[in-house]
Amino acid sequence: LTELLQSRWIRLIDGQARSSVGDTLFASIYPDGDEHSGIEFAAAGGGFFTPRPGRENHPVVEVTWHGARRFAARYGRRLPTEAEWEKAARGTSGELGYFRFDNAGEPDSVGIGFPFPWGSELHPSYFNYLGSGDPFETTVGVGTAPSGFFDGAVRGGFTTRSNASPYGILDLAGNVSEWCLDTFVAYHGGASPNLKVVRGGGWRSQPHWCQTFWRAGLPPGLTDNQVGFRTAASQ
Repeated sequence: LTELLQSRWIRLIDGQARSSVGDTLFASIYPDGDEHSGIEFAAAGGGFFTPRPGRENHPVVEVTWHGARRFAARYGRRLPTEAEWEKAARGTSGELGYFRFDNAGEPDSVGIGFPFPWGSELHPSYFNYLGSGDPFETTVGVGTAPSGFFDGAVRGGFTTRSNASPYGILDLAGNVSEWCLDTFVAYHGGASPNLKVVRGGGWRSQPHWCQTFWRAGLPPGLTDNQVGFRTAASQ
């Protein structure tokens, strides 16, 4: 963002980073430091952005689909397709996955592959979701956990379990929902051209919204404090 701002490719207006041409919103960033954005802005020296103290390793949030895509392209990468994202989360297992939404009745089948990247077990030591009780949940103005926090280590007295997918990718459940490249198409219905796919659920999400098969569509110009992104590359 600092490079784009100083090269005048973007401009900052009322806490919003927008393209200089076309006025596309890329990210919501507040000069005084929004409590959830994790980014601060200083006007000195042409203007620059820095992570808020203690947030250096947290995922970036409050970024639109347009902003995420532009960031990825600048480094020769792209947003993952929805199919790529789900394969990265579920792997190639042919085992039939199950998930129990409550303690009553039989588990529901969720098709091939497990409902979470690590398997079928729902436990707060695996990922950051609403009510998970992780150390950051009660910290005012944080919400997100650092990237890679749930890797099986004991951190600050909190015992984590690794949430790695079959491909070894962390944090594909909870913490932040992630933009995908695709336009949202309902399984039973047509495309929603004004919505883009998000996957994975976030720190404000119920646990069933963090499952590998959960999907939603959001406006590409939306910013949210539990929506972020990761990038992919074509080989």
